[in-house]
Amino acid sequence: MEKEIQSMNSEPQEVSLDKWGVQLMENLLLMAAESLAERTEKSNSVEVTLKFLLTPISSKDQLEVKVAFDRDPSLITYIPRRLS
Repeated sequence: MEKEIQSMNSEPQEVSLDKWGVQLMENLLLMAAESLAERTEKSNSVEVTLKFLLTPISSKDQLEVKVAFDRDPSLITYIPRRLS
């Protein structure tokens, strides 16, 4: 839990929504691969848990979305209320 909090407080990198999604998937796949490498038992599936922090920014009419990874700074993207 302390690692998660520490990771959430690390230097953020703001990216566009599409790039954020790509980075999110890359990190998910890396976490799953690491989980498989550490296993001693065989299984057909892998469970990956992520912590998201959603913060409404009323002054800009958008939603801030952060996700924490142990090895990576928090990825941040902003989603406007109305997507164009």
